[in-house]
Amino acid sequence: MALPATDAFTGADGTALTTYSASWTYNQGTFALINNNVRPSNAAQCLARWNADTFNDNQYSKGAWPAVYGNYSGVAVRIDTGGAVTAYTYYANEVDRQLAKIVAGTRTQLGSSGAAPVDGNTCELQASGTTITPMLNGSTDATIGAQTDSAIASGAAGLSGQGNTDARFDNWEGGNLAGGGGGAPPSILPILSDYYRRKKVS
Repeated sequence: MALPATDAFTGADGTALTTYSASWTYNQGTFALINNNVRPSNAAQCLARWNADTFNDNQYSKGAWPAVYGNYSGVAVRIDTGGAVTAYTYYANEVDRQLAKIVAGTRTQLGSSGAAPVDGNTCELQASGTTITPMLNGSTDATIGAQTDSAIASGAAGLSGQGNTDARFDNWEGGNLAGGGGGAPPSILPILSDYYRRKKVS
């Protein structure tokens, strides 16, 4: 497969996310389909990562809240690809929006809005170096703002949530930010080799 990855969660109500698609892996808790959306289906913190592609260190995860309820749903970046409960998360319920980091199961809140999104709002979480940026409707979430944190350097994009009823999320997309990290820089050796070959011929 190729990035950006997308998922519209179209399937039968109650189907587990990992049954619906093998491209998802749980790091904690579970998710299930509901009304062609996805929701957390565990009362505790839930994390699911997209496993079908490899993400650069600089990455994003985004989607929409089709309906806002009492439990949390949203996105995550730099989810640990080895299965640890580690990630940056940005999610919301009918009370507020929250940005947090989870490191080896310990959650630390990085910011809170004190206000809920409305049905149909979009959200995005970007990780670029040590800058972690939550975005609401295409712009930086002004109440929370971009935060600086260096606890998690790499991982995969995916979903976050908390609670086992009501919360909904849809139209997920995950990918690499332009100029993102990850992978080795291009080698200049072929260029130098060609330069000296041409110089010798001339």
